[in-house]
Amino acid sequence: MFSTSIYGLFVKYSEFTRHLGKAGITVKEFAELLKKNPNSITNNAQKGCIPNELGVIAALIGEMSDNDIEFKRVIERLELKKRKARSPEKVGSFGTPDKIASSSNKEEIHAKTEGIGAQV
Repeated sequence: MFSTSIYGLFVKYSEFTRHLGKAGITVKEFAELLKKNPNSITNNAQKGCIPNELGVIAALIGEMSDNDIEFKRVIERLELKKRKARSPEKVGSFGTPDKIASSSNKEEIHAKTEGIGAQV
């Protein structure tokens, strides 16, 4: 049921889609129900695994469906909000050259953070 990666445990994509099948929904419908971009979920098929939280949700709705419990209305009542898509061309976004610390800037950061771990 679980796979490992450098990031930790993940649910196998085949297990994920099996649970969705039990619930009678497609990956696209699952994504829409959770207000996610369907591509962000289907891209995981190439890796063969899905993040744990999505696997757990799929397993729960599969079990709910097996026990004749309506899951769609429960999720819809949460009034989830769709997140804005990240804009890769946006200047100043994570990882762009203007966000990379210069060597003088690194020394300043180190001086400010030195000893923080000892204070906790």
